[in-house]
Amino acid sequence: MRNHRNTPFPNSLSLMLNLAGLLLISCFLIQPVYGQDELKFAWPVPSRVTVLETVLKKGKTAKMQYDIVLTAQTTGKNREVCFDKFQFLEIDGTDLSVPENREKLGPVLSQVTALGSIIPTLVINPEGKVEDIIGVEDCVEYALKLLPSADPNLSAMLRSPAMIVQMKQKSVDFWRVWVEMWLMCQAAPGKNATIEIEIPIIGGQTITAPLTVRNEGPSGDTGGDIRLSAETVLQGEPAKKAMQHMMQALVSKIPVKEGVKPFSPDMIKSMKRSSKFLVITNPKTLQPRRAESESIIELTIEEQSKTETEKHEYVFDWMAKAGN
Repeated sequence: MRNHRNTPFPNSLSLMLNLAGLLLISCFLIQPVYGQDELKFAWPVPSRVTVLETVLKKGKTAKMQYDIVLTAQTTGKNREVCFDKFQFLEIDGTDLSVPENREKLGPVLSQVTALGSIIPTLVINPEGKVEDIIGVEDCVEYALKLLPSADPNLSAMLRSPAMIVQMKQKSVDFWRVWVEMWLMCQAAPGKNATIEIEIPIIGGQTITAPLTVRNEGPSGDTGGDIRLSAETVLQGEPAKKAMQHMMQALVSKIPVKEGVKPFSPDMIKSMKRSSKFLVITNPKTLQPRRAESESIIELTIEEQSKTETEKHEYVFDWMAKAGN
């Protein structure tokens, strides 16, 4: 392992893996594809659903619970999707229902709970597609207040317009997995459908990648629900150039520290991101019962290579009442 003084900045590979994580399914449709029976978004308005989420990220695991609340905006026809009652249930196998465990974690638990719960609000149109993301800048400022020892360079990068744009894109990922992806590309039962998606990159550039959706038919879990799966791979020269461009745009705003090798785009030798998605949902309303996403990033910077897996599993309880 090389000393960080010879790399563009400390923990550069980990940082780039984090940034590569922003290139999930933040995309827009080039050409829609529809199957025999068009899926519809028809969540009740208002509605509230309790979500149990299990996460694997950077080798760490966590279980959390929160409510998703869908309400009508005060003007117009759009809706707002926001988080409520966010709490960690388990961190790396530590059961947080045990008072002793919560006390042991103390301020750390309070901090990660606060950070985990500052998720911006999504504005959704009546068809279920995201129109806007509200409050990202406020979320960043709140997070930085909870991290008083944060490096000034990190603070500057998080506040940069380029990073705000990427965080807005990233904040839509859960809704893509739950709802929007299946509206973009619809396959007939037992069939596949493939579209080209465009992925926005910092600086106004885009790259394309194929998204293949399969309608696997009735789920067998509950009556009436269907099972939908999808996958996409971002790789090769376009993926590498996108990563180079994104990193250059971000690190150009950070002063180079003495003794630290400046970043150069040609340090990134390769980047590949493979993503898979699954949802079991009601085809008449797109109210999910269960959903999963998995992404694998393979990144090489100079002679350092690393592979990282991120997984999310969601279980939905629709018994929650909208007025609670």
